[in-house]
Amino acid sequence: MDVASWCAISSGVALGAVGNYAVIMLYEKMPILIYMYSVLVAILVPLVMGAMFPLGEQIYESSVELLHKWRSMALKRNTYRSKALLCIKPMGSSIGGFFVFKKGCTGGVFEQLMNFTINAILSL
Repeated sequence: MDVASWCAISSGVALGAVGNYAVIMLYEKMPILIYMYSVLVAILVPLVMGAMFPLGEQIYESSVELLHKWRSMALKRNTYRSKALLCIKPMGSSIGGFFVFKKGCTGGVFEQLMNFTINAILSL
C-alpha cells in the first residue's frame, strides 16, 4: 500500500503540474482538442486529490481518538492488555514510508503542485 499510494500521489502531482503548465504556456501552440484535454486534466487532478486527502486524514484522526479512548480506559487496570494498547500506533494511510496523512498534508501537496508549476513556467 505504501508504494502504490506514493506512486499515485507523485504521479498526480506531476500530472497536475504538467496540466497547469500546458494550460498557461501552450495556449496557441497546441491544437484546440489537445488544449481542451489539458484544461480538463488541470481541473480534474486537483479535484480528485482534494477529494481523497480528507479521507486519509479522517482515518488517522479517528484512529488517534479511538486509541486515546482505549488507553485511558486501559490505564485503570495494570494488565497485559493495557500494556499492549500502549504499544499500538495510530492507523493511517502512509505514503511510501515517508509520512502519514495528517491535517497539514493536503496543503503541503498542493503547495508542491504550485511550486512545480511555477518552476516549469520560469525555466522555459
